Amino acid sequence: MKFLISILLTFAMVPLPGFAQDCIDYQDYLHWVGSTETPGRAQDLVIVDSYAYVSDGTSGLQVVDISNHESPLLMGTIHTPGGPFYGGDGGAFSVAVTGNNVLLADGASGLQILPLQCSGLSAVD
Repeated sequence: MKFLISILLTFAMVPLPGFAQDCIDYQDYLHWVGSTETPGRAQDLVIVDSYAYVSDGTSGLQVVDISNHESPLLMGTIHTPGGPFYGGDGGAFSVAVTGNNVLLADGASGLQILPLQCSGLSAVD
C-alpha cells in the first residue's frame, strides 16, 4: 500500500506537458508602482478611499494619501501614547477603521481610538 501511495504522489508532482503551456509568468505583469518611506516600521495598514492608515510601530499612526499610486504622499503623523514620543516603549502595531474612527492597538497603552479625518487632517501633526 505504501508503494502505491508513493507512485501516486510521484505522478501527482510531475507536471504534464499540456498543463505547462497554460501557466502564466506573472513577472511580466507584476512590478512596483510606487512607495513612500515611513519614519517607523510599518506593521499594518487599512485603506479608506484614497488614504492608507499605517500603524507604524514606535512612530504611531501615519496617514498616507495614495490617490496618486506612483507617488504616495505622507500627509502626517499621530504620535500615540504607546510610542517613545510620550515616553512609552511600545507603539502602534495594528490598525482598523470602523465608522468614523481609527482604532489602534498601541502596545502597553492598549486601544487608542482616533477620529477618522481624511480631509482636514486637524488631528495630524
